[in-house]
Amino acid sequence: MSCLLPPAPLARHLGAPARLLLSLTIALLIFPLVACDEDEGLSSARTPSLKVTPTEIVMSAVQVGEQNSRQITLSNEGGANLLIDSINFEIPPDGTPEEFTKEHPPTLITIPPQESIDLIVRYLPQNEGADRATLLISNNSNGGEVRRVEIRVSEGSVDLDYNER
Repeated sequence: MSCLLPPAPLARHLGAPARLLLSLTIALLIFPLVACDEDEGLSSARTPSLKVTPTEIVMSAVQVGEQNSRQITLSNEGGANLLIDSINFEIPPDGTPEEFTKEHPPTLITIPPQESIDLIVRYLPQNEGADRATLLISNNSNGGEVRRVEIRVSEGSVDLDYNER
């Protein structure tokens, strides 16, 4: 361990009780200044913290057969590695799962402290009507809380008559 320690030469000239008192005093004064290497375990007390931006997406006008994409940023604002276990869509029972897709790195993602990655969400309407989905992000921050990004497309955004123009 490469921590800063108080100098010992002064303590050699004192008796045992005075050395003990001096050692305790110096230790109490220096304790806040102790600096150890990150690899020595002090970072284990730190935790990851996931920030998702944005937390809601409203897709703009899209015609059936055309695609719309949005970017989501996953940031680790904590002091330990953030692990993303899975990123999945939750589609309502009346929805079409094929309309929403994502593009991202491998399933298990590690984001180092104070870094971020971008995730692309794509919408390709298969039919007319209002569509919605929720992107679920499973991770190790905040006790494993699953983060949610609400995605919706207004009914007026899908135009089935695009071939007639």
